[in-house]
Amino acid sequence: MKFAELLQKYKDGSATDEEKRLVEEELEKNELINEYLSDKLLSELPTAESSDRQELKKIRSAVNRRLWKMVGICAAILLGAGALVYYVGLPAYNRQFYDPLAAVEGVPDIREGKTEENETYINSFSPLYLSASAFTELHCPGSTVFSAEAEPLGFGAYHIRISSVHAFDGQKDFTCKVVKGEQQQGINRQWFFKTPLAGVFYERGPSEVVFVDDNGVEHREQQADSRELYRDALPDLPKSAQISAYISFPQDISLEELLKLEEEWADCSINWAAVRTSDSSYYRQMGFAMNNGGQILEPTEEFEAMFPAFSLLGRKKDGETDAELLKEHFLSMLRYLCDLEDFLKALCAVNGHSAKDYKEALDYIDENGIGIYGVYVIGSKEGIMALEQRPEVNSFMIEDIKLSIFSS
Repeated sequence: MKFAELLQKYKDGSATDEEKRLVEEELEKNELINEYLSDKLLSELPTAESSDRQELKKIRSAVNRRLWKMVGICAAILLGAGALVYYVGLPAYNRQFYDPLAAVEGVPDIREGKTEENETYINSFSPLYLSASAFTELHCPGSTVFSAEAEPLGFGAYHIRISSVHAFDGQKDFTCKVVKGEQQQGINRQWFFKTPLAGVFYERGPSEVVFVDDNGVEHREQQADSRELYRDALPDLPKSAQISAYISFPQDISLEELLKLEEEWADCSINWAAVRTSDSSYYRQMGFAMNNGGQILEPTEEFEAMFPAFSLLGRKKDGETDAELLKEHFLSMLRYLCDLEDFLKALCAVNGHSAKDYKEALDYIDENGIGIYGVYVIGSKEGIMALEQRPEVNSFMIEDIKLSIFSS
């Protein structure tokens, strides 16, 4: 039998013990022969001609140079491709989605022109901060945003942190994650956009509250027993108690009348005023803060021209009345949010808001002017009790009570 046949039987395990012995002897011989030939070749190399050795070195050097050149080219290609993806591809991909830090198209960026010396200002007054501030003031009585931060996570994702202060509840911090322009986690209907319940102003504002009297007739106005319930409970509170409440007026009042009431209600603070933006029974409540907080803006001339008095802090023109200032301020916030559809979709969709709401509000005010149908007030027990008895108070609903100004 030929050796090749024996070797095949050895490999597939069908060889007999004798055949296995023969194959292993031949393999051992072959290994010894290979070792001998290898040693002989190495021993003869030093005796080769000098010119041959030099030629061998040249060939080896050329091969090494070519190899390192290829390695360098490959590394450069990889680095270039990585840089292209990081500096061109990734930004282009991210631009498809909501970026809370990027300037909004058609809206002047108040950070424009700021130098590295103003790094704090550049980081603090991003479009996210302006958007959250305007939205919160319009819809969340008592709340003021004082910081808004966004950390890019890549591929259209951002971690967002917003801090606000409520005139009655104190500071609150909220976080969420937005991916590809949509909220992923951390948001619910009572997120930092804490809006008043429908019906807090009864028939004067938007309401889903309907009362049925003994005759089966439906009413939206506050019932006598509801008002008496608050009236009877107030005297039992400690003298140090602080109270927040919603109040409506029998008829809508002007900004001038609102400012006059603010002076007359010395024992209570009007924190927020509700503005009529529709004749429907169902619409989104909007208003403005009487004592605007937050951070002092340094807007560009272009921004100020488009959104005058966007912030009231540190703002007062010569000859400009408080009523005119409040009107400019309220309309500027509405106009600003008209261009913030991406922000509204990413962070406010849970509350059902869209840019259409603000455009419709502007159209209504342009035709009817600004009318105030109710206010959010904060005061002491004695101040609130006296306020509830005033003839201009159409309805009265307590929102919250705490033992003193020091309670959290």
